Amino acid sequence: MELDDVLKILILRTLGLTQEEVAERLHRARQTVGDAEQWFIDCRQGDASALLDDYRIKRLIAREFLGIGLKDDQLIRAGQITGDDILLHYGRVLPSETGEAAADIEPVIPVSPVYVKLLTTHWRLLRQLAITFRTQLTPPGTDQLFTAEVCRRAYQARQSGVTLLSPTSWTTVIEAPLELRLSPGTARKRTVEARLPVEAEVLFPHLVAHLKAEPGGFPRFRAWKTWLGRLVEICLESAADLTQRYRDAARMYYQGDRRQRGLFFRCADYIGQFVLNHPPEAVPVFATEPQSEGL
Repeated sequence: MELDDVLKILILRTLGLTQEEVAERLHRARQTVGDAEQWFIDCRQGDASALLDDYRIKRLIAREFLGIGLKDDQLIRAGQITGDDILLHYGRVLPSETGEAAADIEPVIPVSPVYVKLLTTHWRLLRQLAITFRTQLTPPGTDQLFTAEVCRRAYQARQSGVTLLSPTSWTTVIEAPLELRLSPGTARKRTVEARLPVEAEVLFPHLVAHLKAEPGGFPRFRAWKTWLGRLVEICLESAADLTQRYRDAARMYYQGDRRQRGLFFRCADYIGQFVLNHPPEAVPVFATEPQSEGL
């Protein structure tokens, strides 16, 4: 058996999977899983340490573990496993062992139980944050960028001459896990900035630091947010333009608290989604038709 196959078995077993579960995910016989573990238990300490190189473990997980049916939290925990974790799992080294107890094992510094508890809590919170981060990374769709509420707010801001977004505070405008604000600077040069709500969490910089250290890096998140802010900016400007042009073409006002009859913002919402979902040549043309009530 290849050493990488043995290492995959050791990682999954350290992760807490049973021999049957490991055999199923790796498409191996249960006996093969048991033989690999027995070989590791019986091999020399030097061979065990050579196999459990931390960089080799991370590279193997990044390359092989995405398609074997692990859950999100299991994948995150797998990415945190080190060679020491595997040695501890199989009893090859104990937390209390020193160099005097085993000459071929490096001394292990005793760890305070309080520190272990705090570190465990820290990793648990990071795992939860990573799952939240992954769900919020999905960009908004056309049904979120153009809604009746977005069109209403954009129209009212345009009519009152105020900005829909603030340069000093983050605001939720569209129906998506996304917060927006105007960038600092002069009014003419301001653009829309976007951020995910998870970025306001205290531990988020620590999570980003871990992601940047992983194989493959984390290089495009800032660029992704820049383009996302530009997309939302274009859609908000289009929503304000659409609602004004729709009102002018129909020669009617929008329904409001003081008007029982008038236009619905849902029509501008539909037009905006239609334009985004179709090629430029399919842009609709406004037309009005008199009704029997004289409207």
